[in-house]
Amino acid sequence: MHLKATDQQTLRRNPVITEKLGTFACQVVKAVMISQSNKTNTRIAVKNCDEYTIDLEIPTKLGVVKLLPVKELLTC
Repeated sequence: MHLKATDQQTLRRNPVITEKLGTFACQVVKAVMISQSNKTNTRIAVKNCDEYTIDLEIPTKLGVVKLLPVKELLTC
């Protein structure tokens, strides 16, 4: 559902977003592999990667992402 709401054409044309999403993906894979190797919680490892994407303005078809209090929702 999240991908359907994303304006993927605009997203793909934005080099900053694509670079940061690529970095995020690499860091998540690395964190999960380390977490699994250490037999620790992989969800916590993934959550620690939020810093790579927290400030990205992902373009959506209706602009709903801009209205969400993302940082406040993550602290819950």
